[in-house]
Amino acid sequence: MSKKISEGMLKSSKKGKEHHFYGRTHTEESKDKIRNSEYHKNLKGSKKGKKNYNWKGDNIGYSSIHGYVNNNFVKPIKCKLCHSKEKKLEWSNKDHKYSRKRKDWQYVCRSCHRRFDNGNN
Repeated sequence: MSKKISEGMLKSSKKGKEHHFYGRTHTEESKDKIRNSEYHKNLKGSKKGKKNYNWKGDNIGYSSIHGYVNNNFVKPIKCKLCHSKEKKLEWSNKDHKYSRKRKDWQYVCRSCHRRFDNGNN
């Protein structure tokens, strides 16, 4: 009795090859219209950082600040403390106050990160 939408319970649910846009592509003209539309221009960074309505400044949690740092700071090639080029490099907070300032963070390997945190807690 209970059919899924994808199994054709509703005639408007077209899936896969039945979909009206299947196999088609946008023309170069329509791609240009999309690129130059106001909607698309507004998506390109107007809602980032302090302009975003969810912005909380430095009043954010541990995971969120690490996500911010990962996405916004340039990652060096080697560990700042031991200068090795290990695969697992992480951002470490120097003063454990977790602000968004670049000078408060260092890019180190996992072993140096553990040693730094254990020695400075």
